[in-house]
Amino acid sequence: MAGNERWAYNWEGREFTLGTEKYTVKTQLNRMGRRCAGPKTWFDIGALCESKCQVMFKTRCDLDPKDFPLVEDVKETQEIGENHILYEASLYKVIDGIGHGPKVLLVTKRNQTEWMPYPDGQIFFTALKCVPGEDVSRIRNSLTSYDRRMIRFQLTKILETMADNNRVLRTVDLSFLRWDRRTGILYLVDLTHWAYQIVQDEITEKSPFELEFGLWSDENLESPS
Repeated sequence: MAGNERWAYNWEGREFTLGTEKYTVKTQLNRMGRRCAGPKTWFDIGALCESKCQVMFKTRCDLDPKDFPLVEDVKETQEIGENHILYEASLYKVIDGIGHGPKVLLVTKRNQTEWMPYPDGQIFFTALKCVPGEDVSRIRNSLTSYDRRMIRFQLTKILETMADNNRVLRTVDLSFLRWDRRTGILYLVDLTHWAYQIVQDEITEKSPFELEFGLWSDENLESPS
């Protein structure tokens, strides 16, 4: 494959047995692996799987270090990637603990098989229980004034909790959020781009960390409905 196509894999229909559970990939959330972290030697693919409950997989694979000539210390780089995954899982548990994130079901790793990107490397699985709600990026224009105010209020709570744990999001998008209209609860489901940072100031609805999401200002919180 040429260019980014070499990281394009179809995982639908694949089965994985992790621990005592068997997972079947029903819907792949992104067709192209996103090469992530520092020197970019691994990528992640999200997928919805069937087991006893609906599960979202975050799957990260080592990539062949020969494709990254600027990486001087391969072992150190791989350790950075693995630590990123483990710290991400711990952050999911923090967000779940305040009622605004998916529950972590398992975090594990194993050797890659022949059909995977780098058979000599490892593959990492983070299994998350799916949360209710809709993608905020898709429904933002149909939300009521109440919805908008509650989303902004709850996002502040989530980001403040992260800041209390010296964690922030370096990249943000409304697609990271799920809004459950029935219960009025906001969920943050994508922590891929977390980073360590000591935040000195209190997080408010007007903090840069929140404004970067592109949510509604005071002037346009109102909606026709």
